[in-house]
Amino acid sequence: MPSDEQCSDCRFFTPMGDRYAPEEPWGECRKYAPKLLAGSSGSSWPSVDADDWCGEYEAEIPILKAPQDPPCG
Repeated sequence: MPSDEQCSDCRFFTPMGDRYAPEEPWGECRKYAPKLLAGSSGSSWPSVDADDWCGEYEAEIPILKAPQDPPCG
């Protein structure tokens, strides 16, 4: 697996901060709908560490900005 194919670089990763320490960032995988939590009426996306990986990685899609007109002057 190439080292850049990790959760933090995946288009479905949503960063949530650091779980235990700043050097261990984590987030949620939003590839699929949230799952119901056992014994609860709530649901959640799976929590993943930023350096985790899976077989469904998709590169983040860059957001292109529209060109701006030069300032009038």
